[in-house]
Amino acid sequence: MNLIERYVFREWLKAFVLVLGFLCGLTLLQDLANNLGDFRNYGASMESVCRYYFCLLPGYLPWLIPISLFISILLSLGGMARRNEIVALRACGTSLPMACRLVLVAALALAGCVYGLNSEWAPWSVEETRELKESFLRDDQVKRGLPETEIGTTRNIRFDNKRSHRLWHINRFNEITKEAYDLQVFVRDSTGVELYRISAALAWRDRENGTWQFRDGRYMSFRTDSGLYRYSAAKGLMVSGPNISPDVNSTQLMNLPRIPQIAKTFDLMELRDFDEKPEIFALLRKKPKDLSLRELNQALQAFPSVENTALRPLAIRRREILLAPLGCLFAAFIAIPFSVTGSRRGTGVGLARALGLFVCYYLVLTAANSLGEAGVLGAEVAGSLPSIVMALLAGFLLWRSR
Repeated sequence: MNLIERYVFREWLKAFVLVLGFLCGLTLLQDLANNLGDFRNYGASMESVCRYYFCLLPGYLPWLIPISLFISILLSLGGMARRNEIVALRACGTSLPMACRLVLVAALALAGCVYGLNSEWAPWSVEETRELKESFLRDDQVKRGLPETEIGTTRNIRFDNKRSHRLWHINRFNEITKEAYDLQVFVRDSTGVELYRISAALAWRDRENGTWQFRDGRYMSFRTDSGLYRYSAAKGLMVSGPNISPDVNSTQLMNLPRIPQIAKTFDLMELRDFDEKPEIFALLRKKPKDLSLRELNQALQAFPSVENTALRPLAIRRREILLAPLGCLFAAFIAIPFSVTGSRRGTGVGLARALGLFVCYYLVLTAANSLGEAGVLGAEVAGSLPSIVMALLAGFLLWRSR
C-alpha cells in the first residue's frame, strides 16, 4: 500500500461518509413526511416514534450502501480527473485499478456488510418497524372503541395449499391472536375432486398440540370413489367411509354442481392433519417489498413449486435481496471507469450521467419484475436480470477504459 493508494482511498472515504450520511438523512426525512402525520393522529408517543426510526435505518442500509459507494466514487475520482491527477497517476506508471485497489477492497468489505445486513439486521428492521406501525394503528383502534375482534384484523384471505390439496377462504383474520373468523376450507383429492368442505365461525391453531380447532360450524361430504368422509373425534381426522345409496342427482360432470351426501354441524372440531401455519395467512396480504428475507423464505416454503402465480413475486423479491451484495461490486466496477471517461466540465455533468444510469437501472428492474410476474421470464431469471445487465455494463466500461 503506497502513498498514491492511500491518497485515493482517503479522498473516496471522505466522500463516502458524507454521501451515506446525506442519503440516510434524506431517507428519514422522506419517511417523516409520509408517516409523521399518521403517527400524530394515532397518538404515538415520542419515545415510540424515535424507536421506530432507530429500527428503520438498518432496513434501508442494504440499498443505500451501493448507491453511496457509486456516487462517492464518481465525486472523488471525478474531482481528481478534473484536477488532472488521474493523468499524473498514469504518467507515473500507476494504472487506475492499482490506484483504486483499496477502494475495491472496501467495496468487497461493504458487499460483505450488505450480506450480513440482509441476513440478520434488515429482517429484524423490517419486521420491527412494521410491528411498531401496526401497534400504533391498533392503539388508535382501541381508543376509537372498536370491538376487540376487529382490532388488528385482515380481510378476505385466500390460501391455496396445493401440496395438501386444501383451499382456505377466510373472511377475517386477526394478526394478534392468529384466529380466523367466518372461514371455509375446501379439501380435494389429487385430481381436484372435492372430498369435503368445512365451514366455521372461528378457527385457530393449537400451538401445544399442533392441531387446528374449528368452532361453531358444519362439514359437508361429497360422494367420491374413495367413499364419504366423516369426522372421527377419537382420531381427530376426517376418515373415509362407505358411500350412501346411489343418488340420482350425483354426476361425474365437473361443470355441474355436486350435491353433498352428508351435512353435519359441530360445536368443536379438532383436525390433527391440518398443518398450515396461521402466520402465512397474514403474510399473503402484504406486498413482497414489505416482507423481510426471513418472511419471504417462510412464505415460499409454504408453497410448492407448481404454484407459480403466488410464488413469482415472492421469489423475484428474494432473488433481488440475495443478489444485493453484488451491487457494491457493480457500483465500484462501473463508477471507476465511468468517472474518468467522458466530459470533465463539472460535477453536475457527472451526476447527470449517473442519474441517467439510475433511470436505466430502474427501467430494467421494472421490466424484469413485470415479465417475471407475468410468467414470461422465470422468477430466478427475472430477479437476476438487473444484476446481469449491471455486470455487462461494468465489463463494457472496464474494456473501454483499458
